[in-house]
Amino acid sequence: LLWLHDQIPAEIRQRSKLWYDGARQITDRWAVKYDKSDAQIAAVLAVYSPQKDWFMNVSLAERTLDIVKDQQNFAWDDKMSAVADVILAKEQYALLRSAIEGKTLGQLTDKLEQAAWIRTYDEANDNRGHRIVTPEGGFSGYATTVKGVETKTGWGSFPTIIKALYILEDGSAKTIDAALGGEHKVRSFYNNIFHPNSDLGFVTIDTHAVAAGLLRPLSGNDTEVSHNFGSGGVAQSATTGMSGTYPYYQEAYRRAAEARGLLPREMQSITWEAVRELYTMGFKHDKVKLAALDTLWSEYEKGKRSLDDVRAQVLKLAGGIERPAWIGRDPGLSEKGWASTYTSELLGRSAPGRDGAATRGAGSRAAGAVQDVLNQTNASKPGAVAGGVVGVHFSREKRGMLSSGAFGTGLTGAERERLQSSNDDRIKQRIAFYVSNGKGVFPEAGVGGAAHVATLTNLYDADADALKLFRSNQRDPNAAESAVVDAGFDGYLRRDSFTNQGTVVMLGARSVSAPHVGGLAEANAQVAVPPPVEIPALKAAAITLANDRTLPGGALTPSEWKVKIEAKHPDIAAQIDFSKFNQAESYYIDQITGALWQEADQWYYSQLRRSVEQAPAKIFATGASIKQWLLSNTGKLGIKKDEIEWTGITDWLDAQPKATKEDVLAFLDQGGVRVEEVMLGDDYGGYSVRDTVNLVGEPAFEVVFENADGSYTREGPIKRTRTDAEIAL
Repeated sequence: LLWLHDQIPAEIRQRSKLWYDGARQITDRWAVKYDKSDAQIAAVLAVYSPQKDWFMNVSLAERTLDIVKDQQNFAWDDKMSAVADVILAKEQYALLRSAIEGKTLGQLTDKLEQAAWIRTYDEANDNRGHRIVTPEGGFSGYATTVKGVETKTGWGSFPTIIKALYILEDGSAKTIDAALGGEHKVRSFYNNIFHPNSDLGFVTIDTHAVAAGLLRPLSGNDTEVSHNFGSGGVAQSATTGMSGTYPYYQEAYRRAAEARGLLPREMQSITWEAVRELYTMGFKHDKVKLAALDTLWSEYEKGKRSLDDVRAQVLKLAGGIERPAWIGRDPGLSEKGWASTYTSELLGRSAPGRDGAATRGAGSRAAGAVQDVLNQTNASKPGAVAGGVVGVHFSREKRGMLSSGAFGTGLTGAERERLQSSNDDRIKQRIAFYVSNGKGVFPEAGVGGAAHVATLTNLYDADADALKLFRSNQRDPNAAESAVVDAGFDGYLRRDSFTNQGTVVMLGARSVSAPHVGGLAEANAQVAVPPPVEIPALKAAAITLANDRTLPGGALTPSEWKVKIEAKHPDIAAQIDFSKFNQAESYYIDQITGALWQEADQWYYSQLRRSVEQAPAKIFATGASIKQWLLSNTGKLGIKKDEIEWTGITDWLDAQPKATKEDVLAFLDQGGVRVEEVMLGDDYGGYSVRDTVNLVGEPAFEVVFENADGSYTREGPIKRTRTDAEIAL
């Protein structure tokens, strides 16, 4: 960082250290213009920052503020319909579009609908370019690409707009805190904007800040950046609230700043600018240069080059550090400076539009609209519960946000002692939720009567225990919970923790949005049964063997294991192909179960096909004889009856007077039996379940009726989970 800082001429450093002073200037101007608090403006700027450069970040914030302030009564027009044809074209947005088309912004109360309207209006009516922002907080000429083409302003996801709308509606500290989220980068960015001269040393460590610290041309997809943001398996500290490698970079910037007599955020501003101009977009797309750079760092790590030599070669390879786009431009704060990032409004007075265009609404809509990327529940993550789980938390007071820092207020006895004995602070910070198993929830005495409902995601399925986190730590529940966090989960689900109900335990330092819904009756009106445990037959067999403490603990040959397992579990022994093991080697039981587990991860139809492959030759006479054998041995072979039904094999066998093994295998292969359950509207009188998004842009489900004209009408409220929707159907 110090080396990079020193490469920048002093006159440029004097301006490039001012980025957060400039952001505060913008905040102060807009607080007056839009009649909002400085905290609200700073927060709106902060929530638009992820995955956006600063110039576009500022413009998106301004567009939101303008539309909310001035376009509440704008009548939907044909231009907006044309934009909706592009950005709301996906089937999942059909009902969202129908909810906003023809409406004014002022007629909408749903935040998701407002967000969609705002983006549609902007892309239909506003100039798609945006101005360069100067370090001092002024606006200059329009930003362009390396080819001189005007940069287009692209919206991100609806949830970001929704966060901004909540902030503008309610500027309380509680709302802003929730909108900023729990990670360091956005919160530090807000702090730097709101109070740039704070002595608390906040540093905004984004992708470029990591790149500057490592002198590498990094992107948001690189491992080093993921580690900074707390993903990729790095550790977290519940005691300090820190996650990932962020604190190391923050400390480095603080020390570098002290060495040069700067504030930490000033050091970050200077080096942020420097690394962007060292590793330009052209450099990042030059494979030859990237390969040469990798070689330089590899030679340094092997002791073949000194650090100074690598730095010199980096400068040479990059052609030096380019001058920032704002060099030679006025700070833009005089009366003749631009007041807007995308219109021709001046700070001092109104002026004709750019290049003779109208002041607002000039410029054409971008030809290719950016598609929204909505938050997805990580159902495909190994070991995760598929979808969200509805949980109920009871407390003595009404709350809107639940904090894991309140651990201990509802725990007594052995459970409290167990957790206090742990050296892992992450599992001491926790929030517990009751989960219905179909009969509602029943709070224990003393937990309070105020019910709060939340949809919980990124949960480990402790009942299926696919990663063996609990089975491997049967005598140490603290170690099991630590393993859940280490595996990247936010908590875990137990479906039968209590009689007739289960629990979700969220672990680590976190806050969970859980609106107060009333008391027990209101909570039970919203609960839903969690997704069922899905354990393939081979995995169930592996679990049975792993939990059988009477099996030998030493290593045996495959033939010896066959004898032992056949004696205790003949059905499981029939599923194991012992010939696949090396007959001359000895294996432990976990190697046997591990092989079963891996085999279960094949395609859904593999067990049916495998059973047919290994079936005795005598059954292959007629279709009827094969069908009888299949149906009689389904349980023994570990084949799901649903699987047999879905393949259609029984109907096919009914039509076969004669059939060979090869005929049956060919039928299965040609059918491409990769099972997917599809709900057909005709089966339910025109009703069906469809994917949609909820208020905050998260995946959700709805029951709809298909009308005669092909349109759809939603029946009842949006459901949090597919299970909810299927029950409603």
